[in-house]
Amino acid sequence: MRGTREANWRATILAGRGVGALVPGDRNPDARAWVADASEVVKDILDYELDADGGVYEAYIRYSLNVTFHSILPMMEALRRVTGEDLFGRNDRVLYRMTAFTAYMLYPTLDEMPAFGDCDAHPFTIGLTLAKTAAEYNDGLAGWYLDKLIERGWTPGGESATCGVLWARAVEPEDPDTSPRLSEAFAYNNDEATRKVDKRTDHGTGHLFLRTGFTHTDDIYLAAQAGDIQGWHSHADQGSYVLAAYGVKFLRDLYAGGYAGEQFVYRKSGEAHQTVLIDGFGQVAQYHGLGDEDYMIKVAGVEAIESRAGYDYVRMNLLTAYRMNPETPPVRSAFRHIVFVRLPAREGYFAVIDDVETEGGEHVYSHPFHYDPMVEVASAEGGRFVLANPKASLHVSAVASCPLQATRHIQYHDSYVKLTGTEKARRFVMATVLYPVRGADAPAIEPIDEGETIGAAVGGVRIAYDRSARKVSVSGDLSSITARTNRDPARD
Repeated sequence: MRGTREANWRATILAGRGVGALVPGDRNPDARAWVADASEVVKDILDYELDADGGVYEAYIRYSLNVTFHSILPMMEALRRVTGEDLFGRNDRVLYRMTAFTAYMLYPTLDEMPAFGDCDAHPFTIGLTLAKTAAEYNDGLAGWYLDKLIERGWTPGGESATCGVLWARAVEPEDPDTSPRLSEAFAYNNDEATRKVDKRTDHGTGHLFLRTGFTHTDDIYLAAQAGDIQGWHSHADQGSYVLAAYGVKFLRDLYAGGYAGEQFVYRKSGEAHQTVLIDGFGQVAQYHGLGDEDYMIKVAGVEAIESRAGYDYVRMNLLTAYRMNPETPPVRSAFRHIVFVRLPAREGYFAVIDDVETEGGEHVYSHPFHYDPMVEVASAEGGRFVLANPKASLHVSAVASCPLQATRHIQYHDSYVKLTGTEKARRFVMATVLYPVRGADAPAIEPIDEGETIGAAVGGVRIAYDRSARKVSVSGDLSSITARTNRDPARD
């Protein structure tokens, strides 16, 4: 079952059965077979569900593999103790590198520390994994996060209680904000072949993380993915992003919400993500007839990530993702550019520039923005809207190759604002500034629409996109702040 969408659950089920089968061991032929099966599914997870840098192919903010590791880590430990087979060093310590991926996923919240995974999920599910990686590799980074969880009351419970006691070990904490294993602008670049397992998994996961730090709950954070089809969780989300700032969750990612029914279909659609829609259709989703032969096929890529004085720049190619949806009009090119302008005092703002061109005909383009229940829409008109919380607000200002209209929507208890172009065209370009501020004071955002140039002027900074050259330029009164970038985790 290598590289299939069932791999996670097979490992979750068979690993537990394998631990039990280790008791009779060689005295029972069925037990021997069960142990062999469990060992193989664990290897599949290590070989196929993690890239060489420790990035998890499960989509960037969902990470249901937490459940899988709760099962396979005890199996790996039991296997080593009983048979001597040691899987913890497999693939050059990929589990050790997964700690860095976990740190990148930290979603700042209003709580005492950032939460793991999706902001609506319980952060303690990662505790057992942190306990094991801290003990197994003397991992100070895992130890730092584990200490924070323990401070908040985490204790290993249920089936993990015994493992938590066995793995308890004092480790010198490593501060994430100064760790040489982490960067404030990082992509698990899947355009460079980082591993060679088979033709479907010879690339990194394509996860992107832009943030102002790792330890403050008011850090600014944007995460996105441009990588693979994700099995039953294959939301049409290539390039879609989540955004949090100053302790407030603004733009969110939706879970599948189940495995069947209308809500499931909706949450896997382009309508349920921060992506451009063409005549209401977006990227590939599993309900369009894709199967295991398509699982973990690369459908998007992070083509560039650069950190310069005052800003970071990212370019994503989303073409294949759109082409794999038979309901979407044929697409010639689809790019998403992201600029993170860094300001003093761990502040900053984003500009997202979309450029989608079809093969022919004229179409209507739109872009949904799904906001978290902790905020509300303070205003929405034309290409502008504001998401407000008593602590902070997000000012969104967009300019496009045609006039925009903002509308509000609710589907299956999910609220969102949609910006829709009012004119049909073959090509659609939209530049969106997302500016978080403490309180409600609105920043000065002036749209730029000058011939072939589209963008925005924010204060003394000009972010411009040349539609002819298809290039982004950033100029003006930029700060000297450069994202902290460190070595590739693959070199650890």
